[in-house]
Amino acid sequence: MDRSELMGERRLAQAVLEQALDEAIAPADNETARRRRHEARAWLNNDIPGRRFSSEFICQVLGIDREAMRSAIQNGEELRVKRYHYKRSRGLDEF
Repeated sequence: MDRSELMGERRLAQAVLEQALDEAIAPADNETARRRRHEARAWLNNDIPGRRFSSEFICQVLGIDREAMRSAIQNGEELRVKRYHYKRSRGLDEF
């Protein structure tokens, strides 16, 4: 595989990961969004070692600490839930 093929594979891996992260943290305000968020989170948490374009493979290709990424997603979700409950308890509709 030549350098341009490797760079193309890397760009594809980055695009796949970015799409999954966008969907994993997006608001789930309708059934389609909830399904896409669930699927993205399932893919990010799937532990299939060595499988091409699994989240584990993509993180290895890109040099990303997969556990740190998962933790950041979870922490962001916990913060969003806390913010939601805080604002609801104050009678605020917007966040």
